[in-house]
Amino acid sequence: MTARLLGSAIVIVTTLSRPSGLPVVAGAEANTTENESTAPDAVLRITRDFGLVDQGPVVVREFSVKNVSAGALRFEDFRLSCGCLSIADQPRAIAANEIGTVALKLDTTGLRGRVSQSVSFKVIHRKYRYVQLVLEGTVRGVWVEPSTIDLGSLTTASRPEARFFVVASGRPDVKFTEAYSDDCEIEVTKGNATTPNTALARDVRAVGAVTVKWGGGARKPGPYLGKIIVRLGDDQDAQLTVPITAHVTGAMDATPPRLVFGRVAPGSTVRRECRLRLGCSGESVDLGELTFQADHGQVACDVTRREPTLEGSGTLRVTLTAAKIDRGQLLKGTVVAMRDGKVILSIPYVAFLAAD
Repeated sequence: MTARLLGSAIVIVTTLSRPSGLPVVAGAEANTTENESTAPDAVLRITRDFGLVDQGPVVVREFSVKNVSAGALRFEDFRLSCGCLSIADQPRAIAANEIGTVALKLDTTGLRGRVSQSVSFKVIHRKYRYVQLVLEGTVRGVWVEPSTIDLGSLTTASRPEARFFVVASGRPDVKFTEAYSDDCEIEVTKGNATTPNTALARDVRAVGAVTVKWGGGARKPGPYLGKIIVRLGDDQDAQLTVPITAHVTGAMDATPPRLVFGRVAPGSTVRRECRLRLGCSGESVDLGELTFQADHGQVACDVTRREPTLEGSGTLRVTLTAAKIDRGQLLKGTVVAMRDGKVILSIPYVAFLAAD
């Protein structure tokens, strides 16, 4: 094996004794490394570093492949390491002593920190079985982990909390200055965070941490959607928005907080139950005074063990009778408990109605 310059690029040349050939990669930015093993699964690995890019753009890099064998080199089987990587351009075959170009396209949407993605081509050669082209680099940006905060089931006077981290890559100058919510029931506390070594190895560091706590106030039962604003530096436009999701059950707590009927056959009846219990709001609820309603006509409710005490509890039975339909349908809704025209409890349900 010999090496020589082709313009400003390095070309690895292999002399072969049979028609099948080894693709040879050339590129001014290519960092070529070889596995000298003679094992049947030996891999020739060629790496290009695309440097530092912002998240979102598509990165395209070309690999020049020279066939130094006496026969044509054909590209047949290949394997991509990620759905974010694709082959933008590839010759079906490269004739003897000719140069072909393989262009790889990397979609950086959703990628963060140091990344390495590759495509492996299967070849026929006495020494190598695969040629692997690798794109490496750093996708810079600032984001939060997790990207959405779910506070779960919110009962009046309950105080659930969650935590997320502000994370950066390729941005040593970024500063986490503030986090807040427009909702007075959301308490936001800014804190510090330690970056683990595994994250540092991917050029990722934690800029800070945020603790989110529900204030426990009374809210109308039903789905809750809120947000946290994370401000970066002094620029008013440099900020991240973190969604908050939850389901406000009201003065009472339901276990489980969500009724899942699963797949329901046409004409069948399925029943689910959940335990009702007063929350810690101090409000007395007589279950006998409650009226239960569902979003769909085929869903019926009844409750047992009615007690007008602070410790009062009961079992809510929700029955679903599936109608006969021609096409499968996802049924999503809520069961609400009304007292004097006011919603005091909300429980979501979901089912899939199978077709005839």
